[in-house]
Amino acid sequence: MFQKARGEPKASWFIGAIILSAIIFGLGHLPFVFAISHGASVALIFYVIVGNMIFGLIAGYLYWKRGLESAVISHMVAHLVMLTAIFFGV
Repeated sequence: MFQKARGEPKASWFIGAIILSAIIFGLGHLPFVFAISHGASVALIFYVIVGNMIFGLIAGYLYWKRGLESAVISHMVAHLVMLTAIFFGV
């Protein structure tokens, strides 16, 4: 958007966009926390935001370097691993 007709965007634009989207991704999981938890603690809220931000950074990097499909597949695999761990009580 800011580099019209200047070729491929600079890496700094990608990194900034990945960080911003990771923050939004982390915050986007808060409604789920409040839906399943009555009176969520500050520690839980911090854990959910930071944990999802870390994954958001990983998925953003995958999107940048490998494309949308790899980011979506990694998101699905993360949920499958989490559900499997919950099922087996890990």
